[in-house]
Amino acid sequence: MIENSNNSIYLSNQLLQDHNYKKDTDIMTEKLNAINYLNLIAFIVNIVITYGVGTAGWFGAKSNGEISDMYQTIITPNSKAFTIWSVIFLTEAIFVIVQFLPRYRSTALVQKGVRYWFILSCLFQTAWTFPFSFEIMWLALVLIILIGVSLAAILISQYYIECEEKKGFFNYFFFQFPFEVHCGWIIAASILNANILNLQMGASEAMQLAAGIVSLGLLLMITTFVLFFPTTPNFIIPLVAAWASGWISVELKNPKSSITDEFDTVIIEAMQTTSVVIWAIILIVTVIRACLFLLANNFGILPCFGNVDNGENDGGIQAKPNVSQWDTTEERHGQQWSA
Repeated sequence: MIENSNNSIYLSNQLLQDHNYKKDTDIMTEKLNAINYLNLIAFIVNIVITYGVGTAGWFGAKSNGEISDMYQTIITPNSKAFTIWSVIFLTEAIFVIVQFLPRYRSTALVQKGVRYWFILSCLFQTAWTFPFSFEIMWLALVLIILIGVSLAAILISQYYIECEEKKGFFNYFFFQFPFEVHCGWIIAASILNANILNLQMGASEAMQLAAGIVSLGLLLMITTFVLFFPTTPNFIIPLVAAWASGWISVELKNPKSSITDEFDTVIIEAMQTTSVVIWAIILIVTVIRACLFLLANNFGILPCFGNVDNGENDGGIQAKPNVSQWDTTEERHGQQWSA
């Protein structure tokens, strides 16, 4: 009886390994699909239009730099802040290339996480370039919010995917980091776009100042939310928010004439100091949250700040199943063939 039971267990394990090995092989050899191709096409269109209209001024459009100078707000960052677009476009270009490789083209992070959301974000960003360059700020605000919603959908979808693909630096860098940076910057840009619309509508000095103060407070609130609400905190969005706040401070140290003509020196200095304080708070809170996360996960200290076990539910979402079927190590395959 015991021998028969052991044989049954052995056969079951072998069948399971055969099934998992076949599944892994299918994943590695699956053909490219619409998502892979559309990711590339949408990204290229976005790059071309963003450069052509937003930088080169195609179709008689004003460049983003010209618009920024025309609508200088109390929270407009220094022009160097916008160099973050080089990081965004570079990392997203790497994503677009890597997701074509046989090893990654059908991974869950791409097919179930990114899905069609990246395509939508590219299309919305392409569309946003036109109203912003032609000074239709209300429409630009609507579209930039839609960009943010699309990118947030990627982050949320990927957050609830439980798979081995999420482990490792390169998987994170290829499939998650680009969208976290982009989402963080779009949050800051949306807030700035709202302030530009406020200025275009002829807001008074007091209204512009109030909008600026609320904007900095909103950056801090969003930072706190993404650090403490999810079980696994997001550290990139707060760092991007700190980047934006820091460059606002730099700009207000030597403000343009449009700002000095509109606001008193005391107000400008107060906003400059406030942006520095917000920058410092965001960085300090981010470091504290990172320390709490490490202590909870590695040492079991204050476990409420760490990850929830697979057997538990997170916020009413059903816990993720065990994902050992993604194990494709040589050791497992070697055991299968030796058996």
